[in-house]
Amino acid sequence: MRMRQWLLVWAALAWAGCDGTEVGNPEVKETVTASFYSYDGSGSGRLNSLSLKVMRMDYVYDTPGSAEDSGTCWYRPTGTLVDWASANPDSTGLPITSVRAGTWVRSVLVLRTPEGSATLPDSADIRTWSNPRYAKFYLVQNQDSLPALFEMPQGTEIRLTFGKDRMLEWNYGNTVWVTVSFDAGKWLGPLGARGAWTTRQDGKHARYVLFSQTENAQAWNGLKDRLPTAFVSDSVQVR
Repeated sequence: MRMRQWLLVWAALAWAGCDGTEVGNPEVKETVTASFYSYDGSGSGRLNSLSLKVMRMDYVYDTPGSAEDSGTCWYRPTGTLVDWASANPDSTGLPITSVRAGTWVRSVLVLRTPEGSATLPDSADIRTWSNPRYAKFYLVQNQDSLPALFEMPQGTEIRLTFGKDRMLEWNYGNTVWVTVSFDAGKWLGPLGARGAWTTRQDGKHARYVLFSQTENAQAWNGLKDRLPTAFVSDSVQVR
Protein backbone atom coordinates (compact mmCIF):
# COMPACT_ATOMS: atom_id res chain seq x y z
CA MET A 1 0.00 0.00 0.00
CA ARG A 2 1.52 3.30 -0.98
CA MET A 3 2.28 5.96 1.56
CA ARG A 4 -0.15 8.84 1.53
CA GLN A 5 0.26 12.34 2.87
CA TRP A 6 -3.16 13.25 4.18
CA LEU A 7 -4.23 16.87 4.24
CA LEU A 8 -7.48 16.77 6.15
CA VAL A 9 -10.29 19.22 6.24
CA TRP A 10 -12.98 18.07 8.63
CA ALA A 11 -16.19 20.01 8.20
CA ALA A 12 -19.56 19.76 9.84
CA LEU A 13 -21.96 20.52 7.02
CA ALA A 14 -25.55 21.44 6.61
CA TRP A 15 -28.41 23.81 6.80
CA ALA A 16 -32.20 23.90 6.58
CA GLY A 17 -33.50 22.68 3.24
CA CYS A 18 -31.68 19.38 3.69
CA ASP A 19 -34.80 17.33 4.47
CA GLY A 20 -36.31 14.80 2.09
CA THR A 21 -39.40 15.72 0.15
CA GLU A 22 -41.55 12.87 1.43
CA VAL A 23 -44.01 13.71 4.20
CA GLY A 24 -43.30 11.32 7.07
CA ASN A 25 -42.36 11.12 10.72
CA PRO A 26 -40.50 14.37 11.41
CA GLU A 27 -39.11 12.97 14.67
CA VAL A 28 -36.88 10.43 12.91
CA LYS A 29 -33.68 12.28 12.12
CA GLU A 30 -30.03 11.68 11.50
CA THR A 31 -27.19 14.14 11.16
CA VAL A 32 -25.00 14.77 8.13
CA THR A 33 -21.32 15.63 8.49
CA ALA A 34 -18.48 15.51 5.99
CA SER A 35 -14.75 15.48 5.42
CA PHE A 36 -13.04 17.01 2.41
CA TYR A 37 -9.38 16.20 2.01
CA SER A 38 -6.60 15.70 -0.50
CA TYR A 39 -3.76 13.22 -0.58
CA ASP A 40 -0.72 12.61 -2.75
CA GLY A 41 0.97 9.23 -2.85
CA SER A 42 3.26 10.07 -5.77
CA GLY A 43 5.71 12.38 -4.01
CA SER A 44 6.07 14.47 -7.18
CA GLY A 45 3.94 17.38 -6.02
CA ARG A 46 2.62 19.06 -2.92
CA LEU A 47 -0.82 20.63 -3.12
CA ASN A 48 -1.06 23.94 -1.27
CA SER A 49 -4.57 25.07 -2.21
CA LEU A 50 -7.42 23.84 -4.40
CA SER A 51 -10.68 25.72 -3.97
CA LEU A 52 -14.02 24.80 -5.49
CA LYS A 53 -17.55 25.89 -4.70
CA VAL A 54 -19.83 23.32 -3.10
CA MET A 55 -23.17 24.07 -4.74
CA ARG A 56 -25.28 21.25 -3.26
CA MET A 57 -25.61 17.49 -2.81
CA ASP A 58 -28.70 15.77 -4.21
CA TYR A 59 -29.44 12.34 -2.77
CA VAL A 60 -31.93 9.50 -3.10
CA TYR A 61 -32.80 7.44 -0.04
CA ASP A 62 -35.26 4.83 1.06
CA THR A 63 -36.89 4.27 4.44
CA PRO A 64 -38.45 1.08 5.85
CA GLY A 65 -41.90 0.49 4.39
CA SER A 66 -41.76 3.35 1.89
CA ALA A 67 -40.66 4.01 -1.66
CA GLU A 68 -37.52 5.91 -2.60
CA ASP A 69 -37.50 9.62 -1.88
CA SER A 70 -35.01 12.39 -2.48
CA GLY A 71 -33.54 15.45 -0.85
CA THR A 72 -30.98 18.19 -1.31
CA CYS A 73 -28.24 19.28 1.07
CA TRP A 74 -26.01 22.33 1.30
CA TYR A 75 -27.77 24.36 -1.36
CA ARG A 76 -26.77 27.99 -1.69
CA PRO A 77 -27.28 29.75 -5.04
CA THR A 78 -23.76 31.21 -5.05
CA GLY A 79 -22.12 28.11 -3.55
CA THR A 80 -19.73 27.80 -0.61
CA LEU A 81 -16.01 27.94 -1.27
CA VAL A 82 -14.10 24.95 0.11
CA ASP A 83 -10.34 24.43 -0.07
CA TRP A 84 -9.55 20.71 -0.38
CA ALA A 85 -5.98 21.30 0.78
CA SER A 86 -6.78 23.45 3.82
CA ALA A 87 -6.03 22.18 7.32
CA ASN A 88 -8.47 24.67 8.84
CA PRO A 89 -11.79 22.96 9.72
CA ASP A 90 -13.50 26.35 10.03
CA SER A 91 -12.66 27.32 6.45
CA THR A 92 -15.59 25.51 4.82
CA GLY A 93 -18.40 27.75 6.11
CA LEU A 94 -20.78 24.78 6.01
CA PRO A 95 -22.79 24.29 9.23
CA ILE A 96 -24.31 21.11 10.77
CA THR A 97 -27.67 19.73 9.60
CA SER A 98 -30.11 16.88 10.13
CA VAL A 99 -32.17 14.92 7.61
CA ARG A 100 -34.89 12.30 7.71
CA ALA A 101 -33.52 8.89 8.59
CA GLY A 102 -33.08 6.48 5.71
CA THR A 103 -30.53 4.61 3.64
CA TRP A 104 -28.86 6.71 0.97
CA VAL A 105 -28.80 4.77 -2.30
CA ARG A 106 -27.35 7.41 -4.62
CA SER A 107 -26.03 10.95 -4.32
CA VAL A 108 -24.55 13.63 -6.54
CA LEU A 109 -22.20 16.31 -5.21
CA VAL A 110 -22.23 19.41 -7.41
CA LEU A 111 -19.05 21.52 -7.48
CA ARG A 112 -18.19 24.61 -9.50
CA THR A 113 -14.89 26.29 -10.23
CA PRO A 114 -14.52 29.67 -8.48
CA GLU A 115 -14.65 32.95 -10.30
CA GLY A 116 -12.40 35.81 -9.38
CA SER A 117 -9.79 38.26 -10.50
CA ALA A 118 -7.05 36.99 -12.79
CA THR A 119 -4.50 38.95 -10.72
CA LEU A 120 -1.13 37.23 -10.33
CA PRO A 121 1.58 37.74 -7.65
CA ASP A 122 3.62 40.22 -9.69
CA SER A 123 4.08 42.40 -6.61
CA ALA A 124 3.59 39.77 -3.89
CA ASP A 125 5.39 36.78 -2.39
CA ILE A 126 4.25 33.59 -4.13
CA ARG A 127 4.82 31.63 -0.91
CA THR A 128 2.08 33.50 0.98
CA TRP A 129 -0.04 34.79 -1.93
CA SER A 130 -3.40 33.13 -2.62
CA ASN A 131 -6.31 33.59 -5.02
CA PRO A 132 -9.11 30.97 -5.25
CA ARG A 133 -9.12 31.30 -9.03
CA TYR A 134 -5.72 29.55 -8.99
CA ALA A 135 -4.81 26.21 -7.47
CA LYS A 136 -1.33 26.41 -5.97
CA PHE A 137 1.10 23.53 -5.66
CA TYR A 138 4.81 22.80 -5.48
CA LEU A 139 6.65 20.57 -7.92
CA VAL A 140 9.07 18.56 -5.80
CA GLN A 141 12.48 17.25 -6.85
CA ASN A 142 14.66 15.92 -4.03
CA GLN A 143 14.93 18.81 -1.56
CA ASP A 144 14.01 21.42 -4.16
CA SER A 145 10.52 22.65 -4.97
CA LEU A 146 9.14 25.01 -7.60
CA PRO A 147 5.90 26.93 -6.94
CA ALA A 148 3.22 26.57 -9.60
CA LEU A 149 -0.23 28.01 -10.25
CA PHE A 150 -3.06 26.42 -12.22
CA GLU A 151 -5.75 28.77 -13.46
CA MET A 152 -9.09 27.07 -12.83
CA PRO A 153 -11.27 26.80 -15.97
CA GLN A 154 -14.04 29.32 -15.53
CA GLY A 155 -17.70 28.30 -15.36
CA THR A 156 -17.01 24.57 -15.06
CA GLU A 157 -19.44 22.39 -13.10
CA ILE A 158 -18.26 19.03 -11.77
CA ARG A 159 -20.86 16.48 -10.71
CA LEU A 160 -19.57 13.58 -8.62
CA THR A 161 -21.88 10.57 -8.28
CA PHE A 162 -21.65 8.13 -5.38
CA GLY A 163 -23.40 4.75 -5.34
CA LYS A 164 -24.93 2.70 -2.54
CA ASP A 165 -21.88 0.52 -1.86
CA ARG A 166 -19.61 3.51 -1.34
CA MET A 167 -22.20 5.31 0.76
CA LEU A 168 -22.58 2.35 3.11
CA GLU A 169 -19.15 3.36 4.38
CA TRP A 170 -20.58 6.80 5.21
CA ASN A 171 -23.05 5.43 7.79
CA TYR A 172 -22.09 5.62 11.46
CA GLY A 173 -25.14 4.96 13.59
CA ASN A 174 -27.39 7.99 13.20
CA THR A 175 -24.77 9.95 11.28
CA VAL A 176 -24.11 10.11 7.55
CA TRP A 177 -20.43 11.06 7.22
CA VAL A 178 -19.96 12.16 3.62
CA THR A 179 -16.33 11.61 2.62
CA VAL A 180 -14.96 13.27 -0.49
CA SER A 181 -11.28 12.96 -1.37
CA PHE A 182 -9.03 14.35 -4.07
CA ASP A 183 -6.04 12.40 -5.41
CA ALA A 184 -3.43 15.12 -5.92
CA GLY A 185 -0.89 12.55 -7.11
CA LYS A 186 -3.18 11.46 -9.94
CA TRP A 187 -3.69 15.09 -10.90
CA LEU A 188 -0.11 16.37 -10.64
CA GLY A 189 1.95 13.21 -11.18
CA PRO A 190 1.96 13.26 -15.02
CA LEU A 191 3.56 16.73 -14.94
CA GLY A 192 6.79 15.36 -13.52
CA ALA A 193 9.10 17.35 -11.28
CA ARG A 194 10.40 19.65 -14.00
CA GLY A 195 9.53 20.53 -17.55
CA ALA A 196 10.45 22.93 -20.33
CA TRP A 197 7.93 25.46 -19.08
CA THR A 198 7.79 29.21 -19.27
CA THR A 199 8.46 30.67 -15.83
CA ARG A 200 7.58 33.97 -14.18
CA GLN A 201 8.87 36.00 -11.24
CA ASP A 202 6.85 37.11 -8.26
CA GLY A 203 7.27 40.40 -6.39
CA LYS A 204 10.27 38.93 -4.53
CA HIS A 205 11.97 37.82 -7.77
CA ALA A 206 11.27 34.15 -7.02
CA ARG A 207 10.49 31.88 -9.98
CA TYR A 208 7.16 30.15 -10.40
CA VAL A 209 5.22 28.43 -13.19
CA LEU A 210 1.81 29.50 -14.44
CA PHE A 211 -0.38 26.93 -16.18
CA SER A 212 -3.14 28.68 -18.11
CA GLN A 213 -4.86 28.64 -21.50
CA THR A 214 -2.21 30.97 -22.88
CA GLU A 215 0.89 29.99 -20.88
CA ASN A 216 2.20 26.42 -20.75
CA ALA A 217 -1.09 25.63 -22.47
CA GLN A 218 -0.41 21.96 -23.29
CA ALA A 219 0.29 21.11 -19.64
CA TRP A 220 -2.71 23.24 -18.59
CA ASN A 221 -5.01 21.20 -20.84
CA GLY A 222 -3.76 17.98 -19.24
CA LEU A 223 -4.37 19.36 -15.74
CA LYS A 224 -7.83 20.58 -16.76
CA ASP A 225 -8.81 17.18 -18.15
CA ARG A 226 -7.49 15.26 -15.13
CA LEU A 227 -8.98 17.58 -12.49
CA PRO A 228 -12.52 16.07 -12.37
CA THR A 229 -11.27 12.48 -12.51
CA ALA A 230 -8.89 13.04 -9.58
CA PHE A 231 -11.89 13.28 -7.22
CA VAL A 232 -12.63 9.82 -5.81
CA SER A 233 -16.20 8.94 -6.82
CA ASP A 234 -18.14 6.29 -8.74
CA SER A 235 -18.62 8.51 -11.78
CA VAL A 236 -18.07 12.11 -12.83
CA GLN A 237 -19.69 14.52 -15.28
CA VAL A 238 -18.37 17.88 -16.41
CA ARG A 239 -20.63 20.65 -17.65
